[in-house]
Amino acid sequence: MNFLRLNLLYIYYILLHLTLAGSSFVQIGDAISVNIDSSVSYKNSSNVIRTQSNELSDGIYRFSPGALITFGARDTSLDMSLKVIYDFLEYNKYSDLDTELLKVTLNGSYDPNPILNNIFSYSYNEGENAISEFSTGAQDVLVETVTERASFLTQYNYSPKLSLSLGANLVDLSYDTHADRLAAKETFNIPIKLIYRYSEKLNIVYGVSITDTKVGERLSLNYPKYDTDSSYYNIGLNGEILPKLTGSFDLGYRTLSFSYTNKDFNSFGATSNLTWQVTPKFKTSLRASRDFDAAGSGSTYRSTNGNIFSIYTINSDYKLSLNYGRTLKFFRADAFRGTQSRYETLDSVALKLHYIPSVNYSLSAGYRYIESDAQSDYILKEYNITARVKY
Repeated sequence: MNFLRLNLLYIYYILLHLTLAGSSFVQIGDAISVNIDSSVSYKNSSNVIRTQSNELSDGIYRFSPGALITFGARDTSLDMSLKVIYDFLEYNKYSDLDTELLKVTLNGSYDPNPILNNIFSYSYNEGENAISEFSTGAQDVLVETVTERASFLTQYNYSPKLSLSLGANLVDLSYDTHADRLAAKETFNIPIKLIYRYSEKLNIVYGVSITDTKVGERLSLNYPKYDTDSSYYNIGLNGEILPKLTGSFDLGYRTLSFSYTNKDFNSFGATSNLTWQVTPKFKTSLRASRDFDAAGSGSTYRSTNGNIFSIYTINSDYKLSLNYGRTLKFFRADAFRGTQSRYETLDSVALKLHYIPSVNYSLSAGYRYIESDAQSDYILKEYNITARVKY
C-alpha cells in the first residue's frame, strides 16, 4: 500500500505541474481530461477521541491533494470519471494520532441504446473514527477503517410507460487497527424495481430489495461470526411529486432472519430523498431511512435516520447552510450473545458559511455540535475552515 501511495503522490505532482504550466486543465486527446481538485482545512475539536470524560481537545490540519480524471469522447456510449484524494492529517498537540488516508472513487455509465442504461461505481475509502462510534462501550482510541464499495445498476426501458431496473451493491468494512476489538462487515444487496411512468414528471415504483450481511467475529470477546438475510418490499414515487417538491421516497416492510437461533426481526421500512424549493434563494432537503444494520460491536440493530439540510443563497458569492441530523438505533435483546435491549441516539447540528466567488475556488467556515446518548456518551464541538481549489 505504501508503494501505491507514493506512486499516486508522484502522479499528482506531475499532473499539478502540467496543469499550472498550461491551461485550466490537461486534455489528453479527445477522450481524457485531468482536473486538480484539492483542499486544505483546519478544525478545532473539543473531543478528539469522543469520550465522556478526560476529553482531549486539539487543532487538526488536513491537506488533501486530489485529481479528477474524466474519460469519454463525444458521441460515445461510455463515460467514466476517476477521482483520487490523499489526506494528510496532522494534530497540533497529539502528533501520535497523525495519519494519511487514501480515497479513490470511480463512477461511470454505459448507454449503448435508448432502451438500456447502465450505471456503475467503485470506491476505496480509508477513514479514521473513534471506537466509541461503533457501539462498543470503549472510549479510548481512534480506529483506522477501510471501506470498499462496488455497485452496478441496469435499467431496461420496455415501453414509454414501463421500465425494469436490476442492481447489485457490495459494501465491505474492515479495520486496519484494533481489528480484534471490532467486528468487520460485508453486505451484498440486490434491488429490483418496476417503474411505471404515471406522467412526464412522476413515476410510481414497486420494489423488492434482498440483502445478505456477513458479520465477522469479535475476537476480544469471543463473539462468533454470523449472517443475516433481509428483504424489503416497498412502493414509492420519484420525480416531481409537487410543484416545488422533487426527489423520491418509498414505504414498505422489512424482514430480517439470522443464521443462528434468534427469532426474526421484522419492521416497517422507509427511505426518502426529497428537496423542497421554498423560494428561488432557499431550499431544504430531507433524507430519511428505516433499515437494519450491524454495528462494530457485532450486534444487529434497527436504525431510524433523519437529516434536514437547508441552504440559503445570500448573493452570487455567499451561501449559508444549516444541517440537522438524528439517528436512533434499537438493539433487541439477544440471549445467545448475552446482550440486553437498548436504544442509542445521536444528534448533530452544523452551521456553515460558504464563499464561492468562482467555480475554481471556494472557502467555507462553520461550527458543528454532536451529542451521543449511547453505550459511549459524549459531546463534541468543532470549529472548522476549509479552502478548496479546482483547476
